[in-house]
Amino acid sequence: MKIQVSIQPELNKVIIYFKRIKPNPKNAKAGVTAHWNAKGKLSYIEIYPAREVLGVKDLSKLELGQLVGVAEAAKIIGVKKPNFIRDFVSKNWFPKPIAELASGRIWNREEIVMFLKKSKQRSR
Repeated sequence: MKIQVSIQPELNKVIIYFKRIKPNPKNAKAGVTAHWNAKGKLSYIEIYPAREVLGVKDLSKLELGQLVGVAEAAKIIGVKKPNFIRDFVSKNWFPKPIAELASGRIWNREEIVMFLKKSKQRSR
């Protein structure tokens, strides 16, 4: 499946397409919204207001790799996925995901990296 990312700084939006369709920006709702096609397959994910939700000031510099799921976040932390879920995800001191979809949670990679740096500094 080819993924296309549309970054629209003028609308403060990021849209991740899973097929070529044009969303209606007038119907945007705050947060992260998954849109499904008539066959029940994921068409695209809309993030609005993107700067606030993603914690990114300049959307023109946003890269898809900045968004990570559970497996990627666990790898950044250096633990196995089940341990990450048990030891980090639901703790109030760990960065909150930017979205919680049926397919899982999504974080801003930079927030995970900054958390790890601060944790290492505190343990010295």
